[in-house]
Amino acid sequence: MRGVAHDLIYFLHIPKTSGTSVHQVLQQVYGGKAASAPLLWDHLLARGYLINARTKVVTGHFGGLLPLWIKSMPRVITMLREPIARAVSHINHVQREPQHPLYGVARGLGIVDYCNHPVLKRTVSNFQSRYLASWSFSAALLQRRGESARAHGEASVRFENALYDLDENYGLHDAAVRALNSFNAVGLCEAHRASLQLFGRVLGWRPESIRAPQLNASATGQHDVEGLSPEELAALRGLNAVDEPVYRHGCAIFADACRRLGVWLESDAKAAA
Repeated sequence: MRGVAHDLIYFLHIPKTSGTSVHQVLQQVYGGKAASAPLLWDHLLARGYLINARTKVVTGHFGGLLPLWIKSMPRVITMLREPIARAVSHINHVQREPQHPLYGVARGLGIVDYCNHPVLKRTVSNFQSRYLASWSFSAALLQRRGESARAHGEASVRFENALYDLDENYGLHDAAVRALNSFNAVGLCEAHRASLQLFGRVLGWRPESIRAPQLNASATGQHDVEGLSPEELAALRGLNAVDEPVYRHGCAIFADACRRLGVWLESDAKAAA
């Protein structure tokens, strides 16, 4: 793709990780014409949104594959969420939104049945790690600025190795951690305000430009983390065995960046980090 800004910022939005709130800030800072709407692959495939030289920031559920679409490596920020809370929020979202493609299958199911469903379980099975590990494909196939030329066939070998990075038993954890280590900034849902301050420090925003409450789309009567039964909790933990250590690694990255850049953490944010 030609004409993409060389300093493009990509908000790698993992679903149910405070993305709506972060996106509001990105639009405040960069303006509606320079900041994309929240995007899905459907928007790009249908050419409903074109990323070009005027685009400064892209928000989307593209995992690590957006660089392959734009044929360059952007700066990347992302948000993580405690895995069980993210999974419950995702289940609530699927069961709440009639327009969701899986709504008809998920409607009325309890959490254990949802976790045991062969299709639905994919939305809560180490979901964050899979989004992050898909970065391996972009890293395998695109050369970074300043990187020396690769030998013939090396990209193919890297691509084949990336296939294993999505396997829970082989490379998923390590690939997700490598992705987090390579991003420009990692925030936490549980430390929302500090995460926005961190993004501002890394991307050079003015402090007064960061104004957005944390939005919560949960509805009454839906599943709640505090009300999970032991069986429900065990089902969710069994599906997030990789996400949990990856999340802890992200917490460590976040806390270290906040210390280095002078971002103050409130007591609840310290607990999360």
